[in-house]
Amino acid sequence: MPVPTALELAPDDTWQAGLRYTLMKLRTYRLLRRTILSLSNPLRPDAQETPTVPAVPREDYQSNLETFVDLGARHGAQVIFLSLCTSAREYAATMRDVAAARGTEALDVRQTFSDHIDALEAGTEYAELVAHYRQLYGDLFDERRAYAVTSDGCHPHAVGHSLIADELVPLVQRALRASPATGEQAQGESQ
Repeated sequence: MPVPTALELAPDDTWQAGLRYTLMKLRTYRLLRRTILSLSNPLRPDAQETPTVPAVPREDYQSNLETFVDLGARHGAQVIFLSLCTSAREYAATMRDVAAARGTEALDVRQTFSDHIDALEAGTEYAELVAHYRQLYGDLFDERRAYAVTSDGCHPHAVGHSLIADELVPLVQRALRASPATGEQAQGESQ
């Protein structure tokens, strides 16, 4: 059941929240937390896939994606798939395959991050934002390429969200021009 917004945004005055707040003020704790959360660096060029146990078998995942497209079409909505922290690359590939077969859009954020990481590190994209994170993470920034786009190797920070937005805009524009029921261009429209 959804939580009402007012309740979700209400101040947390539990002792756990107080402890979390106090710990987050300690630089040592923040550094330790960042280090622990970033032990896996998926954007390192020589990164090896970490064996994972998927929550959903790939065949079920594919079926779920196809169901999303069908439900969207039934309700007059165009679906856009987005894969973010997908360490098992076959799931991202499945997402792209379903999107291509069903005429919908898909964004593999991990691939987007990999495509832009060199330019970000060189300071030719989002230079001011990247400089902020370089200063924030210090030496760790150069050790973990993912810090150019994420706070922990998975969850995007401002640079990562900016790249995602840049990539989503044309996908949303194409989806808006497409007919929801068929995924084809609406009459008289061109890409």
